[in-house]
Amino acid sequence: MPASTAFPAILVVEDHPDTAEAMKELLERSGYQIELALNGTDGLLKAQLGHIGIISLDIGMPGLDGIEVARRVKKLYPQKEVFFVAPYSRQGMLEQLKAAGVENCAYFQKPVSLERLLEHLKECVDRYLLWRRTFAADIQLDPIDLALYRALRQHPALLKTLDWRKFEELLADILETFGYEVELMQGTKDGGVDIFALRKDGDLGSHRYLVQAKRWRRKVGVEPVQRLLFQHTHHKPTKSCLATTAEFTRGAWSLADEYQWQLELRDYNGLREWIEKAIKKKCGT
Repeated sequence: MPASTAFPAILVVEDHPDTAEAMKELLERSGYQIELALNGTDGLLKAQLGHIGIISLDIGMPGLDGIEVARRVKKLYPQKEVFFVAPYSRQGMLEQLKAAGVENCAYFQKPVSLERLLEHLKECVDRYLLWRRTFAADIQLDPIDLALYRALRQHPALLKTLDWRKFEELLADILETFGYEVELMQGTKDGGVDIFALRKDGDLGSHRYLVQAKRWRRKVGVEPVQRLLFQHTHHKPTKSCLATTAEFTRGAWSLADEYQWQLELRDYNGLREWIEKAIKKKCGT
C-alpha cells in the first residue's frame, strides 16, 4: 500500500526509542506513513491530528499510559482505529481493557509477527476509509437529512466530529422538527446568538427560544453560562439554551439551576435525547 494522503497515517506511541524506530522502519517499508510519539502525553496530542487515522499504543508508559490514551481518543474520535502492542499476557490485558471501556481495541502481545500486524492494519484502513466514505460524506450533506440523524443515533460520538456550522444547522433542524419557526444566524463564531426559535401556542401565546451552540471538546464552565444569561437579559426571550457536544462543569449546572426558568443546558447526553426525539417525530412514531 503506497503512502498517500488518501490513506490514514499511523501513529506509533512507544516509550522505547529503539523499539519505536524499528516499528516505524518496518511499517514504512510496507508503504505506510508513520508518526512517532515517545510518551502518552505526546501521543494524545498527535492522535488529534487530522491525518492520523490509526494508532498503535504501548501500555506501560510514564505519565498517561496507553489505556488512558485509548480511552480519551475513542471518546473524542470514535472513527479512529486504536490497537495495543505490549508485552503483557493477553488474557490479563483483555480484562483491563474491558474495565477501561476500550475492549473493542485489538490487543497484540509482543513479539507479534509482521504478517499478523500488516493483516490487522489492512483491516483498520478498510474500516477507516469506509467510515470516511459513509459518515464523513453524510456529515457534509446540505440540507441535513434523516440519514445523518440515523448515523448519529448509531454512532453518537460523531456529534463531536461535526463542523461547528453543521452543528448549528443540526440544532436548527431539530428545533424545526419540534415545531419551531427557526432563524439561524450568520454563524460568525463570535460567541453571540446562534439560533432564534419561535413557537406560536394558541392557548398560552407565542414564546421565543434563544440557542447558543458550542461544539467544544473540553468541559463548558461558568463563564459561557454567564454570557448566555447576559444575552437572555438583552434579547428577552422566553427561555435560553446553551447546547454543547461536551459536558458542563458542576459550577455551570449550579448557575443554571439558579436560573432554571430562564436557562436550559443541553450537554452531549441531552443532545442525544433531542436527536432520538427528532428521529421519532420525523418517522411519525
